[in-house]
Amino acid sequence: MALQVPALFSDISASLAVNPVTGDIAQLDNRQSIRASILNILRTRKGERLFQPELGTNIHKILFEPNTPFTHGLIATELKTSIEGQEPRVTCENVAVDAKPDEYGVKVFILCKIKDTTEEVEIEEMLERGR
Repeated sequence: MALQVPALFSDISASLAVNPVTGDIAQLDNRQSIRASILNILRTRKGERLFQPELGTNIHKILFEPNTPFTHGLIATELKTSIEGQEPRVTCENVAVDAKPDEYGVKVFILCKIKDTTEEVEIEEMLERGR
């Protein structure tokens, strides 16, 4: 039986922070890299990126709908399909939506499992209405 080594994922820090030891741009590894990628998907509107019109979500359109359980289901479905369609390194295990009407938005909790590992990525993000 062959030993299967899990894949290693890496990315650069979006803040362009500098590694204090090497002086290079800081590197994100595995969970950090995947978490940053998922947050990038959540914060990007479809059609916003040139040459990548399918990157992102249409969540900004749903946030202006009435605050009902049906709308929460739409939000959860949009997030799950967007993450699974655009981030091939994970499977989306759970998306929970909590309404925050006083803050004009919703809080989402996303739990994703990294494929071929036992590691999970948890994201808690406040999605606010904005133009």
